[in-house]
Amino acid sequence: MSRERSPSGYESWADSIRSPGLAMEAEGLARSVEEVSKRWAVLKYEAPRPCIWIVFIGGTGTGKSTVFNTLCGLPLSQTGIERPKTRGPIAYAYRGMSLEQGFPIPGVCVKKASPDAFKEQRLTGQAGEILIVEHDRKETSHWILVDTPDLDSLEHEHRQMADDLYLMSDVVVFVTSQEKYADGVPYEFLQTIQKDGKPFFFILNKAGVEMNPEDLSFAFKDHDIRMPEDRFWLFSYLSSAAPEMLPEGGDFCDFATAFSRTLSQEAMPHVLREERERKAQILGERLDKLLGALKKEQQASEQWLAELDRLFQESCDAFVQGRQEKFSEESRAYLQSEIRSLFDKYDVLARPRRMVTQIISTPLRLLGFRKKPDARKTREEALARLREKVDLSPVNRMLDQFNRNVLEHLSPADHGSPLYQALRKPDILIEEGEVKERIWKEQERLLAWLQDTFESLSQGIPKHKEWGIYSTSVLWGIFILSLEAAIGGGLGFLDAAVDSLLAPFVTKGAVELFAYGELQKVARKLAERYQEGLLSVIQEQRDRYRGNLESLCTPQEAMTNLEAIRKAVSNLEKG
Repeated sequence: MSRERSPSGYESWADSIRSPGLAMEAEGLARSVEEVSKRWAVLKYEAPRPCIWIVFIGGTGTGKSTVFNTLCGLPLSQTGIERPKTRGPIAYAYRGMSLEQGFPIPGVCVKKASPDAFKEQRLTGQAGEILIVEHDRKETSHWILVDTPDLDSLEHEHRQMADDLYLMSDVVVFVTSQEKYADGVPYEFLQTIQKDGKPFFFILNKAGVEMNPEDLSFAFKDHDIRMPEDRFWLFSYLSSAAPEMLPEGGDFCDFATAFSRTLSQEAMPHVLREERERKAQILGERLDKLLGALKKEQQASEQWLAELDRLFQESCDAFVQGRQEKFSEESRAYLQSEIRSLFDKYDVLARPRRMVTQIISTPLRLLGFRKKPDARKTREEALARLREKVDLSPVNRMLDQFNRNVLEHLSPADHGSPLYQALRKPDILIEEGEVKERIWKEQERLLAWLQDTFESLSQGIPKHKEWGIYSTSVLWGIFILSLEAAIGGGLGFLDAAVDSLLAPFVTKGAVELFAYGELQKVARKLAERYQEGLLSVIQEQRDRYRGNLESLCTPQEAMTNLEAIRKAVSNLEKG
């Protein structure tokens, strides 16, 4: 006896199919993916194997295993009426067919044995495995007969196995009995068989003498089930309680003759061609439905991301409009000291200019516009003082409002959807400690940029531009004072202050335009960087929401694989 584990039956594309739950239910998607994956695996598995899969399906105690044993010619499956006897599928197949290779039902272990191993004990099978009993009978070498667990079993695994083997079947032998034929389960399964168009034989076992095919056919018509006369069989009631095999004469003999003729080796190519095309057609329909649903989910996700960006932009605009772009006193002092260092390096009239500056700046200092900068202040000291005085409350309020807007406008209505759950995970929100750490890093980068900027300016001024600075030393003294006053009122007022104080002294094309333009650039860039640093917090929060949604969506590679499978199935539909 040998045992092999079948592959999972799922390909990488199936594992990658996901849905945030914006346009479809995740549970429905999972069922659809599972069915498509199984049907595709079955088609690929059966394509190189020219044999007819004949699956026996029925309820507990209906005689399903008895019919199976009789067709096999051996009492393989254990029979009985008191409880389900077949716990796992038992297959009867010609030796050397390599059925274990690539078996398409996920998680099923394939076990092989010869009939001689079970002479003393009938088989019941085991859950999670399929037992293949091999034989050497040439006349049935093109058949694979499979006895399945009971359709009405209380065990979910049994019912699932019966459903999976039904997908593999080329022909179904449906067995029921007088006491069970009117149950809901048989009717539902027969409706599925008829809807799929799969070939089947219907056997009513233990039929009483008062029953006849015409009356039974009429009863099934009330449930929209049409019974072909050549596929509808009644077996007389047997007096023995639990026969392992049916008598070789009478009703069963007529059935066996018609069964063998319909599924003969000569008829096999036609049966397989029609059934493969039918399976491909059904799979194609399921694939179209799945692809359509996934594309709708993609569109819904794109709309969701667009709405997220809108909420993000609204929050940024409200934040910028709600406060002036100001820096703390330490950052202003740093800027002022670096500007003075730059001009002191090149200004030969620095001392006279400082005298002019002192005279002009005295009233400004009294008004509180100008404080004497601390030349010893280092970048690290400025950074430490910035961190002590930084006010994060506006940023935290902006962040809280953005998060509330996301939950209010973008949370799915279905509380069970993956996105609904993901939006409420604790680790998706930026905590106050993270806000502080991010702002500190932005301040550090800002001061480093300022230092590098002024060092670059000091080293890069050409000689002919230096003479322009020397010739306008008094003008630069006035400019520095105006710059201090402007920064004291916020960088948003810088352009207006510079233009009003300097424009009358600067002619178009004058060399002093160089330094004037460079300082304007520094001030503007400083304001932009500071604002970007504050807004980077809410940008990080937006990116977390975006990444969360994208992780729940189906990757494009999986969609491409699905579309390639659909193309391959289309070719199979055409035969």
